[in-house]
Formats: sequence, structure tokens, C-alpha cells
Amino acid sequence: MCLSGCLAAGIGTEMPRRRFRNLALSWLFEIDLGHADPKAVLARSAEESSPAHRAAHQAVLGVLGMQAQADQIIGQLAKDWSIERMPPIDRNILRLAIWEMVSGLSPAVAINEAVELAKAYGAEDSPAFINGVLAGYLKREEGALSG
Repeated sequence: MCLSGCLAAGIGTEMPRRRFRNLALSWLFEIDLGHADPKAVLARSAEESSPAHRAAHQAVLGVLGMQAQADQIIGQLAKDWSIERMPPIDRNILRLAIWEMVSGLSPAVAINEAVELAKAYGAEDSPAFINGVLAGYLKREEGALSG
């Protein structure tokens, strides 16, 4: 699997606006799966000043800053899946999407983008799984706001 290399190169992305998500997912995946030092991973691209790199850097810092909270949410909503048993790509897509929603991105956009990442990099059942968990999160949050 060429996840890190393909994501970092932007291979398989048709829309430039998705570039930062691909970069962020690549770095999150490397940090998670390879137990890499986040500072070292982010330092490798620090000299890059493109909007995509800056946005990806911000996203990774945001996800890492709320990872425990996101993992708790994911664990509550992912029926029969502990966060540790979940495929690393799926849990990092979910972490990124939850961070985006908490940060104010339209939930519909965050869910759609997460599903697209799952289609590109996840297993066959990843898009449905990602959609289900994020839809559950959205429903729970909307219920909390209305209740």
C-alpha cells in the first residue's frame, strides 16, 4: 500500500481543495501506525508554504489536540469496534472528520469528504462504516442542541 507516498503526492485526488485532507491523513496515518513523533513528521514539511500544507499542518495539530476526545466519541459510536481494533486508516479519517465538524466545517461537507477518503484509501466496507459513525455523531450532536 502506498498510502503515505500516494497521499503526500496527491495521487488520486481530482480536486485541489482535497489536497490538505490527503496530506493531513497521510501524516496522521504515519504518526498513528508508525508511532512516529508528530513534531518530526510535521517538521519535514515545515518549509512548504502552500495553502494545502498550512491547512494540513493545522488539521494535524487540531486532531492530535483532541485525539482522546475523538477516540472516545468514535468508540461510543462504532458498534462492535474498539478504536484499537479499527483499521488505522478508518480511525484517522474519523478523527479528521470529527475535528473538522468541531472546528465549524459543515457536517455534510465533513462527512462527504471523509467518505471520499474512505473510498480512496479504505477497505471496501470503509465508506459505509465511516458514514455510519459520522452520521451517528451528527445525530447525537443535533439531539444535544435541540434537547
